[in-house]
Amino acid sequence: MRIRTICIIAAQVFATMSGLAIAPELPAQTEGSSAVRAAGCYIATPHGVVVSINRLLNKIQMPMGRHKKGETAAQTAARETFEETGIAVEVGAPILHLESRQIVLFACTPLSPVANYSALSAPDTVEVSEVLVLDPHTMQNVDGRVVDTPWRFPNTRLLLRMLYVGAAAP
Repeated sequence: MRIRTICIIAAQVFATMSGLAIAPELPAQTEGSSAVRAAGCYIATPHGVVVSINRLLNKIQMPMGRHKKGETAAQTAARETFEETGIAVEVGAPILHLESRQIVLFACTPLSPVANYSALSAPDTVEVSEVLVLDPHTMQNVDGRVVDTPWRFPNTRLLLRMLYVGAAAP
């Protein structure tokens, strides 16, 4: 419950600082509905947050992508996360719903333990060049190197820094 409260507060702070509106609750996602355009996952590990580098833009991004007809927002988040990180996830509670942009971010956990976070690779190699487990405070990857690649959406790092404080706390 403590992590959920921290996530809600971090999302509210992030939205306020970014000038974005947070929806009070996740909308129902039905076939043909446009309530959610994109969804993704926040996956915290003891070493950092799972992110990837977009091959076309050469920028760091969260595992997230476009909703497909017939999917729920949670199904979109799980599919996109697997495609971009190779991790099959259990989709948990929504952390953030940016109503104006129709984007939902969920707290997710791997369905099975990840043996080696430094060996992650994306099944979708057209879009993703590398999967990282990045400490958003230090920008250090799980393999020890500091990553200086820019973020696709600069405010993402701010959000991850707020969320990762809560995840790393005992």
